[in-house]
Amino acid sequence: MLRSVSRFAALLRAFGRVFGNRNVRNIQLAGAGDVLGTYAYGVALPVYAYHAGGARAVGLLFLARFVFAALASPWLGVLADRWSRRRLMLGADLLRCGIFAAMTAVAATGGSAYAVYALAISSTIISAAYPPARAALIPSLVESPEELTSANLVGNSIASVGMFVGFALGGVLLAVSTPAVVFAVNGATFLVSIAFLLRVPADSPPERVAHPRFLPELTTGFATVVRWPALRTVVGLSAAQAMVEGALMVLVVVLALQVLHSGNAAVGWLNAGMGVGSIVGVGAVAVLASRRRLAGGFALGILLWGFPLAIAAATTTLAPAIILLGLVGMGVMLVETNGMTLLQRSADNEVLGRVFAVLQGLIFASMAVGAGIAPALVTWLGPRGALLAAGLFLPVLLVPTWPA
Repeated sequence: MLRSVSRFAALLRAFGRVFGNRNVRNIQLAGAGDVLGTYAYGVALPVYAYHAGGARAVGLLFLARFVFAALASPWLGVLADRWSRRRLMLGADLLRCGIFAAMTAVAATGGSAYAVYALAISSTIISAAYPPARAALIPSLVESPEELTSANLVGNSIASVGMFVGFALGGVLLAVSTPAVVFAVNGATFLVSIAFLLRVPADSPPERVAHPRFLPELTTGFATVVRWPALRTVVGLSAAQAMVEGALMVLVVVLALQVLHSGNAAVGWLNAGMGVGSIVGVGAVAVLASRRRLAGGFALGILLWGFPLAIAAATTTLAPAIILLGLVGMGVMLVETNGMTLLQRSADNEVLGRVFAVLQGLIFASMAVGAGIAPALVTWLGPRGALLAAGLFLPVLLVPTWPA
């Protein structure tokens, strides 16, 4: 007991060091600006697509976004290990500002939905450059493994608050305005991210012990993941979780509009429930980290991505569905924080960007599969059956894949 208290106190001290580290703090605040609008946009885009073409349009749009992002991720991971990671993040933010200005103009003037879809796909591809660069940059800014865990926890805590506020903001804005307004808000938040990134000193590209040709360099991340069993487990289960996440992006709209019959704003409230749950999940991550149980926390997160979603199939009113998605939100925090820290501690800095690019590429590909099959699940099994099937997938998969 005393040992756990002392470890938890040490973790809190590491939290203090993270907030006292100006560079890490600015990276985290840049992420806050990025996350806030992105989650509001995550409510508006599927609603826009649903009203333009139904659940099929939502599924196909997310399928296309994630397929192209998955294909681009390995190439962008090479850039994260060749270029300044800060500069890559700044470039991604600048390009997305322009894209969302164009998306706002098209949606506000009643332009073609296909133009909005094309811009959304372009934004997702460019966004794929940001997380690997950020995840690979943070270890060079901290001073200890405990501070690295805390930096990831702080980052995911900020993301959780941004998820809650962003989803709620998206729901409120949709209730009183149009998706075009939400698109404009998202574009503006990238300017906030740029302002904080400019306060971080320029970094140098990682030193390379060898200079291989581009194709072997491109596949190094895959080879690293395949070679290490721990990396294979974390990356594989994260990809499976992403498949359920992709399906949920479609199913949450179906849950709100077809199962609960609660209107467009309910999409925002259900997603906001996930945001609140992820904030609560910060405490669970802190306790598990104080006991150095990163792997156990990761597995618990995988389970929380499954069972509550299966139970949501039986709900008939909005409130219990929000609570259940809150439990899923706890799983989000556990999976992302523990998974990221396990990868950062296991891979060398020289290939870290490419390892995270492999993870992100597989996540995008899995989300594409999930988003693509979700409408078919709704057709075959009905809305409630689709939710049940999606919820049972991860618990069933965890048993044979988790190391003994």
